[in-house]
Amino acid sequence: MVSSKRFIIQSIPRQASTLKMKEDDIYRWITEEDEERSCKAISEDNCTNVPGNFYKNALSGFCSKLAEQLVSPGVTLPWMLSMFDAGLGFSGMLVPLKNLGSLLPQLFVSGKIRAFPIRKYFWGLPAIAQAVFVALMGVAFYGLQGTALGIAVVSLLLFYSIASGVSSVAFKDVMGNTIPKGNRGRLLATRATGGGV
Repeated sequence: MVSSKRFIIQSIPRQASTLKMKEDDIYRWITEEDEERSCKAISEDNCTNVPGNFYKNALSGFCSKLAEQLVSPGVTLPWMLSMFDAGLGFSGMLVPLKNLGSLLPQLFVSGKIRAFPIRKYFWGLPAIAQAVFVALMGVAFYGLQGTALGIAVVSLLLFYSIASGVSSVAFKDVMGNTIPKGNRGRLLATRATGGGV
């Protein structure tokens, strides 16, 4: 029994290094990067974590794009609102409120966010808020109908969009500090591909 525990404990570092090696190989395959990593625009500390940062950014983008499809103000939400007799007026408000919520906060918060030395929290916390608002929309569709449902969904979409706008400003900064210049386009393409599936 003792020898099996010792074997497990000794094999953990080996498995972790194998996992890290596979992570690097997959990253090189996606980005078509050779052995030497060019990190001119980012710090040396972030340069050693590029594959992990790439995957975290790609996963975040996948979840964000999926959420945008679930609460699409042009297709999904109008159809759902009509199914629950919320009224056509609410469907007409969806796209303008989504655009207003996404773009207007960027004017007010972009300068304030840049004043903070660590800006990743302005990317992560709004992302969590977006997930909460999407979940609350699901609860609203489950428990409400008619005008109450329309008011709830329109309000939650506005809050979702505000969080999206704040997160968008911070994402560009986080990406600029963690992903080398030549791989940012591939990251954005990977995010869009994952969300489009």
